[in-house]
Amino acid sequence: MNNFTFYSPTYFAFGKEEENNAGKYVRRFGGTKVLIHYGGGSVVRSGLLDRVKKSLADEGLAYVELGGVKPNPRSGLVYEGIELCRKENVDFVLAVGGGSTIDSSKAIAAGTVYEGDFWDFYQGKRIEKALPLGTVLTISHDRWFLDTVVQRTIELVHGQAEFYNGNYSFFKDTALPTVSTVTLQRMNDKRFNRNKEARA
Repeated sequence: MNNFTFYSPTYFAFGKEEENNAGKYVRRFGGTKVLIHYGGGSVVRSGLLDRVKKSLADEGLAYVELGGVKPNPRSGLVYEGIELCRKENVDFVLAVGGGSTIDSSKAIAAGTVYEGDFWDFYQGKRIEKALPLGTVLTISHDRWFLDTVVQRTIELVHGQAEFYNGNYSFFKDTALPTVSTVTLQRMNDKRFNRNKEARA
């Protein structure tokens, strides 16, 4: 067995409705002007983004927003984020989302205080300084895994089940107008109940 030491100075706050304390944590770790970085979709639809913004406002923290993160984040959005942070004197980056949003946020946090091109960090240059970074984490799955094994996705939206053929990224990026939509009421029809009884 190899000996090693591990130091990970990350503060974790886990629990129901903990996103409502985001502003307190940003202030605790020195933030006064925040970039909220996110993708869109469920973060917006679920109301999570609004709750995070309210939390910042309740703490008297100013913020700017940059949405639009895609799976495997694009460099163009990172450059946009760096420019926005410099222009608005942002001193804290808050990622609201999953892995791609976090990756994009890390690049923005490091690139904002770096005089060169942030892409240097992906060519081996060591990051020596970055803006503080926080995350309101929404990960419930591994995107690569879901893209590899999922062939059909079912999403519940406002009491309706929507069925999509294709992997998870296809589902997220394409709202197919031709997919079939059924109400949950159909789930209670006799055939469904018979199948349920047969499985019991």
